[in-house]
Amino acid sequence: MDYLESARSWLAQDPDPVTRAELTELMETESVAEITSRFSQRLEFGTAGLRGELGAGPNRMNRIVVAQTAKGLAEFLNQNHDTYQDRAGKLSVVIGYDGRVNSDIFARDSAEILQASGIQTFLFDRAVPTPVAAFTGRRMSSSATIVVTASHNPPRDNGYKVYLGGPTGQSQLTPPQDAQIASLIDNIAEHATFDGIEKSGDYSLIGQREIDAYLERAMELIPGAESEFARRRNISITHTALHGVGWFVVNQLMTRAGFNCSPVAAQAEPDGLFPTVSFPNPEEQGAMDLSFDTAKKLHSDLILANDPDADRLAVGVLQDGHYRMLTGDEVGILLADHLAPTSKVIANSIVSADLGALAEFHGVDYQHT
Repeated sequence: MDYLESARSWLAQDPDPVTRAELTELMETESVAEITSRFSQRLEFGTAGLRGELGAGPNRMNRIVVAQTAKGLAEFLNQNHDTYQDRAGKLSVVIGYDGRVNSDIFARDSAEILQASGIQTFLFDRAVPTPVAAFTGRRMSSSATIVVTASHNPPRDNGYKVYLGGPTGQSQLTPPQDAQIASLIDNIAEHATFDGIEKSGDYSLIGQREIDAYLERAMELIPGAESEFARRRNISITHTALHGVGWFVVNQLMTRAGFNCSPVAAQAEPDGLFPTVSFPNPEEQGAMDLSFDTAKKLHSDLILANDPDADRLAVGVLQDGHYRMLTGDEVGILLADHLAPTSKVIANSIVSADLGALAEFHGVDYQHT
């Protein structure tokens, strides 16, 4: 099948000069395989939202695909107003974004489209961790929360996470809502151009006040006795954000809680190019090299690492004179052991280590899901 006509139609509506120039070059050089890759299918919207490589075409992340997705979500919410209305009886959406390339643009486009669709929209005025955006959406009882992020994917990727309010309680999408939204997106893609999707700049900006609310709630979960603060000051921690958005919030939280935490300076600020790592995932070989070097210089007791949108945490410890990263199961067991004495039940899924023996040791009910 010849996808050149589809590419021409796409080019005519593309508002982004970068992807427009990219597609023009592909067409002029008759790069059939690459054009086919971009136009033979579209990114699938599912329970994890969208995720894919940046570029022109329906099978890439770009402003057109994001606009179609935002409008599809808006139509879904409007069609299900009573189910997803917030505590004020209105439809509302919170939008956050990470520091990847175009995340801020995708977030702004989404805010303009949702607001124009009659949905009160709250856009963060800076890049924030996914947990901050999700917490804010739940605190505000919003109809949905959007986070523009590709999490720990390769540098050239971006993505679009959606959390639904109402009866789902701000959890990520589950069937059948994901398929219902996907169908609406497909219909928008077939019948509307980018300029044909109505937009409004009347959305509201949110920021530090919402971050402070998140930090205050986090501090409520941390013991506040002076003896605890004295112990924390003696623990030296190295933190890496891996060029993501974690350090800005982690630094404030650690300072409030009394921990001695220092950043890997070269990786502390958001940078969508991820210049010091080939793959911004703490589990990937080489990603933690700068953290090991920094921790060694500072004689740190612990290394904490977030992925770029800071919804994952990896932990490194000093063992036999060298630092090593704990596995996810090891971190999970440590956390479970800490929480078990004050818990009524321990549950874990089939993808993590069995915690039955630990639950039995603490005399706690155990559920394997």
